[in-house]
Amino acid sequence: VCSSDLAALMASGREALTAQKYEAAVNALNQLLLLPPNSQSRDAQELIGVAWERAGSPARAKTEYELYLRLFPQGEGAQRVAADVGGLATVG
Repeated sequence: VCSSDLAALMASGREALTAQKYEAAVNALNQLLLLPPNSQSRDAQELIGVAWERAGSPARAKTEYELYLRLFPQGEGAQRVAADVGGLATVG
């Protein structure tokens, strides 16, 4: 898979998320995440959690955020995701 294909999948996921088409966002981001680790994996892992959260599936969002923290424990994204998980901890 070439980098332009990765970028196109990420753009598709971001656009769907912005348009509140969460199922489409999850599908595009999942396609990215099913590929071998690549330059878009970190962002896709965070955004799929956001998509599930906005879709009203906090349990799925929490699973994706926790996976993000296992895969990418360092950096600015990890701080954001840890805060997101903390926010979900209050959800049933």
